[in-house]
Amino acid sequence: HARMRRRGVLRPHCGIFAGDTQVGELTSGTWSPTLGVGIGLGYVTTEHAGADTLDIDIRGRRVPAQVTRKPFYQRA
Repeated sequence: HARMRRRGVLRPHCGIFAGDTQVGELTSGTWSPTLGVGIGLGYVTTEHAGADTLDIDIRGRRVPAQVTRKPFYQRA
């Protein structure tokens, strides 16, 4: 699970990168109006599953994303 650290909307099939190496791919993504950020789900290699931050390729631009656990938000 990823939460964008900068502005950007995640979409399926965006590459997930650690440095210059692609380590996964998004399966889904969208804009969260509740959180005010892009969120997405994807698969990464086992050795990168515990990373705090990975980069998402959005139309040729790498954008940092925070790796999170579900749920993405806290209920009030």
